[in-house]
Parts: sequence; C-alpha cells; structure tokens
Amino acid sequence: MILQIVLFIFIFLMLLLLFITKNKDKENFNNFSEMNNNNNLNRVFCKKLRLLDPKNEKIFLLQELSDDLKKKNDKVIKHLSDQILNLEHDIHNKELNKKIQYKLKSHDRAEKQIEIIDLAKKNIKNRNKKFLNVK
Repeated sequence: MILQIVLFIFIFLMLLLLFITKNKDKENFNNFSEMNNNNNLNRVFCKKLRLLDPKNEKIFLLQELSDDLKKKNDKVIKHLSDQILNLEHDIHNKELNKKIQYKLKSHDRAEKQIEIIDLAKKNIKNRNKKFLNVK
C-alpha cells in the first residue's frame, strides 16, 4: 500500500515538472519573437540613418572597391567551376576508357576461346581419319 502511494506521488511530481517546463518553453518563444521585432526595428532605424548620412568620396571609393572585388571573385568562381567541370569530364572519360578496354580484352579472349573450341570440334570429328602429307 505504501509503495503504491509513493509511486503515485512520484508520477504526479513528474507530470507537474513536465507541465512547468513546457510553460517555460512558451515564454522563451515569446521572448524570441519580441527580440526579432526589436531587431527589425533596429534594422529599419539604421537604414534611415544611412539615408541621412551625406555621401562623400570615401563612400564612393569603398563602393567601387567592393564592386571590383565582387567582379574579381565572380571571375575566380567561374574559372574554378570551369576547372571542376573539366576535371569531372576527364574522370568520366578515363572511367569510360577503362570499361571499353575491359570489354575489348574480354572480347579478344572470347574470340580466342571460340577458335580453340572450333579447332577442338574439328579434331574430334577427324580423330579417326588419317592424313598424309605428300610433298
């Protein structure tokens, strides 16, 4: 009887703890939502400040520099992707050549085996016959 009561209290406490932790998760989720709204507000505010900031020569130079870097990086990326494609093409061709060479070798071996089998059949048919070489 005492064991049943202790077990019931233990289960009750576990359910209570589970319920409490779920409520805390909901509160954290609400805090994250508010934080996202605050971040969004800060982003809009900074954008408006940037519009009010007068543009000078340094800003234009930085923009040109960043544009040049983007173009150079795009060229490098394109060049590297072309090299990767070429390497993949070469690897594919090598594998294809290996398969073709294997088929060619097996075909040559099969032809030789057929010739030997035909010669064996001919010898079996002519085993009782005698041949004379007259010169």
